[in-house]
Order: sequence, then structure tokens, then C-alpha cells
Amino acid sequence: MDQLQLEETRAPVPRCKFHDGKTVNKRWTCCGEHVMGPPCKQEEDHQPEQRTLKDISNRWQYTATPSSTTKDTRKAVVIDCEMGTAASGDCELIRLTLIDYFSSHVVIDKLVWPDVPMSHLNTKWSGVTWKMMYEARNKGKGVFGWRNARSLIWKFVSPETIVIGHGVKSDLTSLRWIHPRVIDTLIVEGDNHGATTGLSLKKLAEERLGRVIQKGRGHDSLEDATATRDLLHWNIVRMVKGTEA
Repeated sequence: MDQLQLEETRAPVPRCKFHDGKTVNKRWTCCGEHVMGPPCKQEEDHQPEQRTLKDISNRWQYTATPSSTTKDTRKAVVIDCEMGTAASGDCELIRLTLIDYFSSHVVIDKLVWPDVPMSHLNTKWSGVTWKMMYEARNKGKGVFGWRNARSLIWKFVSPETIVIGHGVKSDLTSLRWIHPRVIDTLIVEGDNHGATTGLSLKKLAEERLGRVIQKGRGHDSLEDATATRDLLHWNIVRMVKGTEA
């Protein structure tokens, strides 16, 4: 009789290592480790968050700009948004700035109170703190949720309005917004000067405009929107004159 060779059963290899708690005062609630500490849980495979089609549609259904024009509709606007991180891991809108391209007039500059639980506000990058958020909410100066923020934008933007931004995809995504007329200064700079790197707004503002931005604690969406507007104008002037950088 042939001898059966039984293959030794191998223990599963945990490929997914993680914390399943939240961070409070720079420590994980699940194990008490510092936020930079090693994961306390592990599984053989990653288990994605379960979301129903209704949940996904409710959170991520994109909407096109409504066909309406009023006396407040602008010809061209510049947008810049700041985002925090929701408990789900998704980026969440927390500040919205919109300025008129031609006059540089500030049309909207509002903090946006998230309508979902948040992990953190990315203060190091966004410049937005919870103190700022609570003050804006208590004084009635903020906006609740990205849907209301988007509706506020549509008071000044029609499908014919040109929307300008630097890396504007992230701004439109945070608002779940589809718009037909968009200028991205990131693409303009890449196309005009053949560059694929060194296209951060901070670096371009310094090189093109002689302006130092983002030098404080995090970003300032009003400062960034103004720099984006001036960066586009810088490129337009040189295209009209037929000159290069």
C-alpha cells in the first residue's frame, strides 16, 4: 500500500495588520499604543468596509451644475477646498473658498461642518482646527455638510461659468460635483512648460509670482485660491504675448 504523504497544514499568514480603535490624545483606544506604535490586530486578508449600494449612492452620487443663471452668477471663479479625514477614511470637505477670477472678490469663504463622524481635520495641512469649527458653528458662520456647501456654490456658478483650481479634481470630488468648464492650473503649467514635477502651488507661486505661501500652520484656502488665480493670469499674459517663462 502506497504510503500517504500528508501535507503539513500551514498556519495562515496575517497580511493585514491594523488598529480597530480610534485615536484619542495620540493613542489608540483599542490597545493604548501611541499613534505611531505597531498594529495590535492582524488578519489573513483585508476585510473591506461593508457598504450597501444605497449608502454608496447617498455618499458618492455626483451631480452636475444646475442650468440656472441669476444676477449673482459669475463668468469665472477660482475654488480651493481644505479636507479632513472621516472616520471611514474618506476625505471630507471642511473649508470652502470661492473667489471671482476677474475682480479677486471673495465670493465664499466658509468652514464646513462635516455631516459624518471625523477621524481628524488634517490640521497640519488644512490649517483648520476644531476650535475654529466650533466658533464658526456657534456664531452661525459655517456651512453644514458638503451638500449645503455645493448648493451655496451654485448660487454663483452656472454651467457656463469657468471654474479654476490647482489640482481641482480633489475639490470637485469633495463636493461630488460635475462641471463642464474647468481650468486646472496644474495641467496648464505642465502643458505650457513641459514639466511633470515641481508643480506644487507653493513652488509655482514662489517661482512665477515671487510669493511665499503656505508658510504658516497648514494651508489657507483663501491664500491658495488667490495664488491659483494669479498663477493662471501669469500664464495667460505670457500666452497672449507669445513669451515663455
